[in-house]
Amino acid sequence: MRDKFGTDLARTLGEKIQAIDPSFSLAAFLCSFDRQEGPGGWAGQIAETLATHLPPRYPDALNILLQILGPEHPVEKAIPNQGHKLAPVARFVARYGLDYFAESMQALAEIAKRSHAAQVALREFIVHDLQRTYAQLQTWTHSPNAHIRRLVSDATRPRLRLILMPGVTKLEAFIANPEPLLDLLENLRDDPSQMVRKSVAGNLSDILKYHPGPAYQRLARWQLDAGKERQQVIRGALKYSLQKGDSRALALADKATTTQ
Repeated sequence: MRDKFGTDLARTLGEKIQAIDPSFSLAAFLCSFDRQEGPGGWAGQIAETLATHLPPRYPDALNILLQILGPEHPVEKAIPNQGHKLAPVARFVARYGLDYFAESMQALAEIAKRSHAAQVALREFIVHDLQRTYAQLQTWTHSPNAHIRRLVSDATRPRLRLILMPGVTKLEAFIANPEPLLDLLENLRDDPSQMVRKSVAGNLSDILKYHPGPAYQRLARWQLDAGKERQQVIRGALKYSLQKGDSRALALADKATTTQ
């Protein structure tokens, strides 16, 4: 674990940066890298070390990091679970880019086209500036790129947990009031991408665990004119509640069966 997600990853990223910026000292970077995992995990450790070796101005440092992201993942295919490879870059954005909103949003969109790492970083912006970030999320629900649309649903999951990315920030605003989150998901309920719809179902499943009332009301409205694919979203959202024998979930599931 230490080698794969710590030293080896730091070396790989450092080599890519050095190829873009010859003034970047790979030897100095690796020498100053703390090989003991800190509270932010390996991604946080690498991000902090990068900050001391990249240009001091965030936009300049970010410009270099964006050049090492690699090719975009095909939009018709789900991204493999390799978030750790770009996790330090995403953590760098979350830690040092909060005051550079436009640049950071563009960077997270680019990361999302290649990795799941952007979802954890995006949560920091939701907490830091909810109104502005929520407006960006609304815009992204209409993005032509399925990976960016999926980022909206993945990043806003109230119970998001990623083993390889510790320190996930709780979204207290959405936990207190799920209606704005439900509005975002409504924009994605009929998404043409199956991976996006699956993410929507997972997010709804989380909401049902702590705010079942508003979630069931929204699902009931969705079901009124639901086609086959939206019914799949509803059933996916209800999976955990059905296992618990929730009567409201059973009623919605029965309606979904009779309308097909």
